[in-house]
Amino acid sequence: MANLKEIPKYKNTILSLIISNENIVDLLNGNIEQSENLIGVNLFDYPKIPLAEEELAYITVEIDIPTMFNIKNKIFRKPQIVLDIIVHDKLMKTNIIGNRLDLLCSEIDKVFNGFSGLGFKNWEFDSLKSIYYTNRHYGKRITFSAIEKSIESCVSTWVY
Repeated sequence: MANLKEIPKYKNTILSLIISNENIVDLLNGNIEQSENLIGVNLFDYPKIPLAEEELAYITVEIDIPTMFNIKNKIFRKPQIVLDIIVHDKLMKTNIIGNRLDLLCSEIDKVFNGFSGLGFKNWEFDSLKSIYYTNRHYGKRITFSAIEKSIESCVSTWVY
């Protein structure tokens, strides 16, 4: 990850990977031929808290860099892809085994666990946490992490 100006590009890449996955699009109640229409309706590149009356499934995308550390005078960063998967309770039931929330998490894991991209060789599953948004919306936050050694030109651009 070169610096923070790259984050919008990374989010766009992540959204593109999500809308190109037929299973995810289907679980979001979308049509693969019109999957780009999901952006701004079911897919967001910022945190979104659903309104109680919105009977939709959402995925929000964030990039976090919670950890920087120094080993033998080399700076390393541990960036994270943070995806919140949110489903209204009326949409939980599916025609297959499993609820919509768990199935979306499983599909997201297939896309991003072991993913090579965004300038990193290997993204790995980091955590899964339940989140409650409204009395009708339930979600899970799934996080994938990578470790990057900063190159000298990037280190000088960071403000500490």
